[in-house]
Amino acid sequence: MVKSLNATLGGVDQGTYFDIVSDVLEALGRAKLPKSGPQHSVIEVRDSDRVLRIVAGPGSGKTEMLVWRVLFELLVNGTPSDQIVVTSFTNRAATELQVRVVERCDEFLKEAGSRGILISDPQVHNLRVGTIHSLCDELLTEFDTAYLEAGTQLVEESETALRMARTHRFTLGFNNTGPKRLVNRLLDHSKLVALFRPAWDTSNWPSNLMDRVQFLIALLGQHIETWILRCSAESIPNGVGELERIDL
Repeated sequence: MVKSLNATLGGVDQGTYFDIVSDVLEALGRAKLPKSGPQHSVIEVRDSDRVLRIVAGPGSGKTEMLVWRVLFELLVNGTPSDQIVVTSFTNRAATELQVRVVERCDEFLKEAGSRGILISDPQVHNLRVGTIHSLCDELLTEFDTAYLEAGTQLVEESETALRMARTHRFTLGFNNTGPKRLVNRLLDHSKLVALFRPAWDTSNWPSNLMDRVQFLIALLGQHIETWILRCSAESIPNGVGELERIDL
């Protein structure tokens, strides 16, 4: 029996989706999905969803789960690809997401075809994937004529790091000696620093200027992209706000 999606891409039932995902993962040398459990809950997109938080170390499969969650929205819920936005902290992560979504979608369609299930092209290339800054720049360029005519340029990651290195002592406040200022007090909180320290780094990170800059950029990025949204919705202090309430 041949199944075909309608124009809105609806038609692949949830059970079939997870069966195909499991076989694709196995073919790629990864572990098959369990028949049920938290992996399904992470991938499945429900109307009641607000903010999903996945806390795990490097290489644990966070990006993989996000990719399959996006494809679930496309192939099971039938959401048009141009209505989905996927954000990341860095351009490198955004590029990896774009590539992996395309690769996993191709593998999924191939496996579905081998089962006699014909699926219309979900047009994954129309997904908006990028950092929050690049996505805003893209939207302003597309819809704001004055912004486009002004020739505004997005500051790249390397330029951001350079500016942070030059100004964080004065703008945010940091001292090598003497009274502790804002950055010093943030660095003194081991639990906050641990959120951004590479799992393989057992040194006293951040131990130099560029490590410190990397920490501050990551901290500000998460503050803007996740903490404000999640904590504002739940009326609780975010990471920095909680520290400030305690002793900053």
